[in-house]
Amino acid sequence: MASVTEWAGQGLRLPTVPVRFLAIVAVAPVALGISRLLPVEGAALGLRLAAATACIIFVPGVLLLRALDWPRRLGLVLAGSFAWSLLAVFVALTLTFASGGSLSLTVAVVAVISVGGVVAVLRVAPAPLERRDLWPLVAVAIGGLALCAVVWWASSVVDSGALFHLARVRKLDQMPVLYSVNVVNEFRGGGLHPGFALPLWDAVLALVARLAGVDPTLVVIHLSALLTPLALVLAYAAGAALFVSCAGGVAAAVAQASLIGFQSSGIGEFASTALPMTAAGLLLMPALLALVFSYVRGSGRGRLITVVVGEAVLAVTHPATAVFVAVALAGFLVGRTVLTREGWADRTRIGAAIGALLVPTGLFFAWLWPVLAESESFLPSAKQHARLAAQHAAQLDVYGGYFSLSPAVIAGGGAATVAGLLCIPLAGMAASRRWAAYVLGGALAILAVLLIPPVFRAVSDLSSLAEARRIALFLPLPFGLAGAAALAGRLRIAGCALALAFGLGLALSYRGSEGELLGPAWATWVAGGGAVIALLVGRRVHLKAPNPGWYAVAAIGLFAIPVAAFGFSDLFRDGPDPHALTPGLVHALNTEVPMRATVLSWPETDYRIGAYAPVYIVSAPPEHVANTDSNRPYDRRADVRRFFDGTGLSYLESAGLLTKYGATWLVLDKTRQIPDYVRFLPPPVYEDDRYELIPLRH
Repeated sequence: MASVTEWAGQGLRLPTVPVRFLAIVAVAPVALGISRLLPVEGAALGLRLAAATACIIFVPGVLLLRALDWPRRLGLVLAGSFAWSLLAVFVALTLTFASGGSLSLTVAVVAVISVGGVVAVLRVAPAPLERRDLWPLVAVAIGGLALCAVVWWASSVVDSGALFHLARVRKLDQMPVLYSVNVVNEFRGGGLHPGFALPLWDAVLALVARLAGVDPTLVVIHLSALLTPLALVLAYAAGAALFVSCAGGVAAAVAQASLIGFQSSGIGEFASTALPMTAAGLLLMPALLALVFSYVRGSGRGRLITVVVGEAVLAVTHPATAVFVAVALAGFLVGRTVLTREGWADRTRIGAAIGALLVPTGLFFAWLWPVLAESESFLPSAKQHARLAAQHAAQLDVYGGYFSLSPAVIAGGGAATVAGLLCIPLAGMAASRRWAAYVLGGALAILAVLLIPPVFRAVSDLSSLAEARRIALFLPLPFGLAGAAALAGRLRIAGCALALAFGLGLALSYRGSEGELLGPAWATWVAGGGAVIALLVGRRVHLKAPNPGWYAVAAIGLFAIPVAAFGFSDLFRDGPDPHALTPGLVHALNTEVPMRATVLSWPETDYRIGAYAPVYIVSAPPEHVANTDSNRPYDRRADVRRFFDGTGLSYLESAGLLTKYGATWLVLDKTRQIPDYVRFLPPPVYEDDRYELIPLRH
């Protein structure tokens, strides 16, 4: 950074322009401008998407962070910049909805915020940046780029829940007037999804598509690959902040890669990092933890403000994730209190951080309350409880009117998950360290929620059973594995050999596969029981437990090798979508059908129509739709099936069904049953070997 100089002739001392900092920030927009001159394919497409993403999720935030709360560690700079950038997008999106503008207004507001950040940077004093974690972070990023290439190759189709978000991104990108958050709904007059009520992350994807000048489909398919290195870098930031060690950060990143990707077909959840729920877990959560850990370690009040910002954008992106992070941190507070006689400052700071999490989360849930109250999964009836328990019987342990998640489900996934559970009690050997308190206390808090039937049922009542099952993902397994690697590193070569044997043995026993649900239940009980014992006796253990060194990195790397070898042996590329729309139909939907019209087809086809054209649909597969009073996904599916089956429906009843949902266009799939009602309709405006597009009004 530039030093302080005198203003010639007036004797005033003003900070010089931070040329180097602004030059680094300018790399992203310059790269975007260059990439826009190149073809939209291959490496040029990757450059476009990467540069556009950096302009949205880093440029505004790094300027604001530089002016308000500049950390000395590069990993924390990335975590804080990410949080502040999403806040800038949130402000811009809120103003857009409030004024009935379009995405162009959102882009303009983000640009104005960025310019304001530049002005603020010019007025602040120089701030140094420690370089000790530069090369470890670069090494993690290079490893992430290798994994990025694999994810890019494997991803070629938008399917399942990604279609839901592609539909929202497309409406944000193409609708000329964003008059309300309801504009992104799949159904005309439908309700908001309680898990994604405010489309903050979908707006990020839409902004990336707009800046890159590409169709949103390409963003949804390929952005997950480009975000994979960022996910590992943020895991590094969280690990480095918790362990106060660059080696600990690298070990945490390798452990995260093993848990999320290597044990599940090589790439696992990294293939869906561009979707809000996964982005919340793999990007926002480690960024928030890095900020919290750095604050607990002694950072100033400005860091607490950044923590509030990080929690706020996490709550908006995926509310349940924000709550579950607070549960793990509450366990951290308990663990630190039990394991150390001193450390009152730590306890005060952890408590302040938890309070900083609860305030924005509580405010957002207050706004979200009407949406939650409308959801069928919120406070379900006894009949609904019985149906859910029967539907998920293989994953639940039922005790009369209560149920808990099966320990075998918690241990499911593969070798790295089993290893992480088994390593949790080992944290008791480093009781004086903060990481031990987080691993033991956080694990015990999460396991208590999952395994105590009244608690688990209460959580599932307030969120949903699907969300309650996801709590297992918040176990501090990456930090437990990294901590165990630190302990193994004390044995140097012998510890590395033990880590390799441990990984190989578990990989041979629990290979894991895509979608594997069940693992060894005993591993979960070892984790829970061991954590209790470690908390009880850890305070009396006075072992000198050093922070992770590079032998710890070697140990976790050797552990990960067999896990990755078996995982990548199951790597596969996305297969063709059996319900895919033809290119001709997609073109016709975007040229012949008016924007915001309502299109009727079979649920699987309609679901894709909403994703590839800025229109509303009549029905979609219920598992991909919020079950609210406004949406009524099961009723919609039943009505659509009756319409196409024609069973017992007269002409007037069929017409009445179309009127009920406001359908003005019909798409027929020639491979399925054609209703008799079609005889009375106008000729199709588009037809190919599989589909017909028919207007329902002359």
